[in-house]
Amino acid sequence: MQNSKLKQIQQESEKIKKLPIHTDYSSVQNFFNVRIQKVYDCLILEEEELNVAEENFANLLTIYGDKTGYEASNTEIRIIDFFPDQLLTAAEQFYIAKSWMKNIYDRIKSLSDKDIVFIFSYENEILTVRFHQKRDGEFWLAEPNSYEEPVGYFFSNET
Repeated sequence: MQNSKLKQIQQESEKIKKLPIHTDYSSVQNFFNVRIQKVYDCLILEEEELNVAEENFANLLTIYGDKTGYEASNTEIRIIDFFPDQLLTAAEQFYIAKSWMKNIYDRIKSLSDKDIVFIFSYENEILTVRFHQKRDGEFWLAEPNSYEEPVGYFFSNET
């Protein structure tokens, strides 16, 4: 997907005043309270406790390239997975995703002193959000300083 399409989706989401979504409390709670685990300085989303031996983790890094690749590959959420009974437009998904991103960032700040990069993508009417910590010499898809809204959001812990 091109930046221009995501930029259009972002602009449409800014016009939303109240999200027309009707769902149960449990779905909303599950969405905002996803489990974040720290595994060898990587933040990942995983429901079950991971006990990865150091040598197995080193093997995983060869598959993903580096810690940033591993992290970005294991922090993916699809908005529609949490609200399956809703027919959400791209703008509505983006609106929800921005709230999720802010909530997750507040939680990540207590787990990491690194800057955080959030990456949005939209394909086949599904909005996906991923994040990773910014590490020197590592990046996922593009240099972190080259992210342009709304494809990527960059948060600095230097506040």
